[in-house]
Amino acid sequence: LEIISKKEKVKIEKPALELIALNSGGSIRDGEGMLDQALTFAGLKGEIKARDIKDLLGLVEIELVAKFCDFICQKKAAEAINFFVGLYVLKTIATTK
Repeated sequence: LEIISKKEKVKIEKPALELIALNSGGSIRDGEGMLDQALTFAGLKGEIKARDIKDLLGLVEIELVAKFCDFICQKKAAEAINFFVGLYVLKTIATTK
């Protein structure tokens, strides 16, 4: 994957490559497909970061999941809903920029 990205003249962070490798399930073809999507996604930026791969794959930060679960375990339904809505609003704002 690193060799392909170098041939395409796109910088890619090592953690981004690791995310692709981990999420390809050991399939070289799947990994190349994800990298191809990431290269297209990088387009104008010319650099791919781990955050870009997380967005591309729809991955969620574990800390956010843990915080949401904490609210649920503490029976704080209102806080859990507000937290979730807040994340949705932030994501919506980020994708419309």
